[in-house]
Amino acid sequence: MGNNQKILLALLAGAAAGATLGLLFAPNKGEETRKKILDSAKKVKDTVKQTAQERMSAINEIKEKVYSNVKG
Repeated sequence: MGNNQKILLALLAGAAAGATLGLLFAPNKGEETRKKILDSAKKVKDTVKQTAQERMSAINEIKEKVYSNVKG
């Protein structure tokens, strides 16, 4: 895992932790708080999934370029 990926992962984890703590200390009912936590978790999951798909696409493009250069 490269430095950029580690930084991105740390940033996402920090954002998720911050959002969760903010919701836990907010003056809402338990049900509302749980819903907000679930919504935040889904957003983080979607962001991570999209980033992973973009990275895999970039890796596949590089792989194809390498294969075509090796085949000559």
